[in-house]
Amino acid sequence: MKKRILLIDKDEFVLKSFEYKLKQSGFEVFIANNGFSGIKMIKKIKPDLIFLELILPPPGGFEILKEFGSHFNFIVCSELKLEKDIQSAQKMGAKEFVKKEGIPTNTIAKLAVKYLN
Repeated sequence: MKKRILLIDKDEFVLKSFEYKLKQSGFEVFIANNGFSGIKMIKKIKPDLIFLELILPPPGGFEILKEFGSHFNFIVCSELKLEKDIQSAQKMGAKEFVKKEGIPTNTIAKLAVKYLN
């Protein structure tokens, strides 16, 4: 059975480019473009890994991490860059924090393999 990855981000281009690369790498990929649909998808599909943007239409990424961070594997891929945001996300359960700006899709695929294989 393919590993399930959920992408939660407000940016349609990011969702589509990450989805394409992760599917190429053999993963089953689901997408959500806001916090509310992200929470619904987490509960419905119980993904093996979640890539999460912190800046989302409510509820935001920090709220999602607070609720689900101890139960699921999260990699935060965000526009936020402040050290306090990185530390907060990690305290709430994020396995890793990567800055989204300019990140190659190959890096996203490598992170998925790292945490799922």
